[in-house]
Order: sequence, then C-alpha cells, then structure tokens
Amino acid sequence: METRKGIISAINIKRYFGFIRDENGDDLFFHGTGVVSPADFAKLKAGLNVEFLDIKDALGRRRAIRVVVK
Repeated sequence: METRKGIISAINIKRYFGFIRDENGDDLFFHGTGVVSPADFAKLKAGLNVEFLDIKDALGRRRAIRVVVK
C-alpha cells in the first residue's frame, strides 16, 4: 500500500462508488465506504483533488481506499 494523489474522474452518488485517475493516468475504483473525508459522500464530485491508499483486492485489482479530499 502506498499513498497516492489523483483526481476524481467519475462518480455515481446513487450507486455509492466512483473512479480516481492517479498521477500516472490509471483509473482506480473506490467505494463510498472507503472515503474518509468528507464524511458526506454526496459532497464529492468529479475534478476534486484527493489522496488515497492504492491497494490490490483479493482478485488482484487495484482499488483506492482511505480517500481524502485535499
């Protein structure tokens, strides 16, 4: 796990997930339960700068957790 920076590239408030484009141009999935700040998921929107932990799930897919808006 490493802390990375990126921007929210897409978000689906109704389905409680989104994607973050990291500094290398890769898109990572994130679920609303992985957002630390802001506490209200509905306040997130595309274009916000974020920091997050880049992890691999049990199937080897990259995901973003501990997402914090900067």
